[in-house]
Amino acid sequence: MGTVKAIISQSGNRIHIEDIRPIRATSTVLHADGVQRDDVLNGKHMKVVSYWEGNVLISQRRMIGKAMPTSRRYLQEGGMVSEQVLPNGEIVKQLFVRC
Repeated sequence: MGTVKAIISQSGNRIHIEDIRPIRATSTVLHADGVQRDDVLNGKHMKVVSYWEGNVLISQRRMIGKAMPTSRRYLQEGGMVSEQVLPNGEIVKQLFVRC
């Protein structure tokens, strides 16, 4: 549903992801080293930990009193799949093709 553009750059375990959506753009820096860090998303403070599980980048966010989706990103058939695993177990997928 709709179009999203992702611009991703990586240097070692530091990954910068810019999601450009029709309504707004977001920018995130992940450190895929398994170390928990403080982060701010839409003005809300949370903890985030990112790490590699094989070729899958996992990001888990935690906010006080609120369950957050777990993010999984991986390459598949020349594109990138971004999955959000919701607290109730449902999975939302975005499929990206290389431009």
